[in-house]
Amino acid sequence: MQVDLTEFEGLNVKVVATIDHTLYRNVGAIILYEEDSHILSVRKLKRKIADQYIPTDELENFIFDSQADAIKFTHKLTRMSALDYLLVTNREKQLSE
Repeated sequence: MQVDLTEFEGLNVKVVATIDHTLYRNVGAIILYEEDSHILSVRKLKRKIADQYIPTDELENFIFDSQADAIKFTHKLTRMSALDYLLVTNREKQLSE
């Protein structure tokens, strides 16, 4: 499945992780990204059809004080398996080094 990142093109935003397998009925994907001042945010993409994700104006943004807070929230929101959680946190560590 593809995650549509076109809305991030041309912005000073670094996409940290994309998670495209959520158990939320109307959430197709979740994007964890970093903005100008190293503030991490999570963007939820609403599900249009089973294999297509589209950004909409009704997306919710969440701002976090730290990477740990963002990861915890993302973990809770997606109900990721332990393996998925470790993969995302490991990627976080690699990006911060």
